Amino acid sequence: MSDTTKKKADEVEVAKPQTVLGGDTDHTRLASAESDEAELKAKVKAMVTAKFGGDYKRAFDHYDADHDGGISQGELKSMLSEAGVGNVVTRGTWASKIIEKMDSDGDGKIQWGEFESQLAATA
Repeated sequence: MSDTTKKKADEVEVAKPQTVLGGDTDHTRLASAESDEAELKAKVKAMVTAKFGGDYKRAFDHYDADHDGGISQGELKSMLSEAGVGNVVTRGTWASKIIEKMDSDGDGKIQWGEFESQLAATA
């Protein structure tokens, strides 16, 4: 490889990280979040359809294992596992982020209204 060819190859390698780390990171993060949300809704819908005949209220009541009217992070992780969302390493992060987004009353749980408005309404 000549010095000119090597220099051009080195320039390309340097250019790639700059492109990835440039001003497009917010757009990339937004696209990733939208993709994650679409994956979540699709997988939950498939699981609710298969296990509960499409009845989101039955699914909610099933995963509210302690019957306190809200799905906790642990209960949500169980639902995510059965829906095939994430893996054993990432499921806790998924659950935290979902609760952060859906928990409109700040109690750390997802109530039926919150669950319905985010997941069942788009079914």
